[in-house]
Amino acid sequence: MSTDDWIGCDTLLELGYAYNGDNEDGSGEPGTYGTNPPTVGIGFLKTPLKSPGVEFGLTSFVRFGSSSVITCEAFPNQPSHSYNYMKGLKRDGTSWLNPTFNPPPKTKYMFPGNPESSMGWTESKGVIRNCNGIFSDTIVNSNPGDRRTVMSTGDSTYVVGSGQQVTIVASQQAARGTNFVNSVTKLKLLTTGVRNFWQPLAVTPVSTEIPESFRLHQNYPNPFNPSTKIRFEIPVKKEFVKLAIYDIAGREITRLVNQELVPGIYEYNFDGSYLSSGMYFYTLESNSFSETKRMILLK
Repeated sequence: MSTDDWIGCDTLLELGYAYNGDNEDGSGEPGTYGTNPPTVGIGFLKTPLKSPGVEFGLTSFVRFGSSSVITCEAFPNQPSHSYNYMKGLKRDGTSWLNPTFNPPPKTKYMFPGNPESSMGWTESKGVIRNCNGIFSDTIVNSNPGDRRTVMSTGDSTYVVGSGQQVTIVASQQAARGTNFVNSVTKLKLLTTGVRNFWQPLAVTPVSTEIPESFRLHQNYPNPFNPSTKIRFEIPVKKEFVKLAIYDIAGREITRLVNQELVPGIYEYNFDGSYLSSGMYFYTLESNSFSETKRMILLK
């Protein structure tokens, strides 16, 4: 049935998905799934570039039409309404708020938490139904229902010229787990496999040793011109990791790794020949770890 669903997203996997709001979806007769209903999701594999070597990725994931009494979350009936949803805002341009923080921050990603572990903001924890530019209100239940979502890539400064071709690649997956929230976990594992198939391993394993903990090494040489090596360690189990370079203002310059890796010690040979001299930062991030170090490019 399509009237008892919740939604969520995974920003690392650039994935938006819908899943049943409980572990029962009808009797299993045509039009229903019965117990342990599956999850379905769409993930971006390739998006336009916002700078050399850096894709936009998933820039927002929101819903609409989830309530007939909240005007700013209703179906779009004007172009401006649709454009606001595409920008990760509510219909009237008000920002969505994450109620798991105090005060609740603005966000363009609805329900990026983990439904099975209940970590982070999931739809079971409710929503803040604020409109008219108000950035505070009470948390209310978000009962399962008919969900319509918008997942976007790009921003308002991105320009497509006349005759210019833009390639966006996405994959759709469905997975069924041992219960309705485990189906989300299964979907994420399946999406990771699809991403690994699409994006071959970009780093070099340098040792079969299994590290005891995560570690991000200092790049060498440092300062460098124009290339340097970045080594990192992943312990115990497979992890979806992201290794990215940022400028001094915190803007992402390039994403070197964005995929699942098995435990081991890895090295990436980063070529900064297209960058200007200056200080940069590189961050290794997973669901359980994040560390940043700085490096200096001297030309």
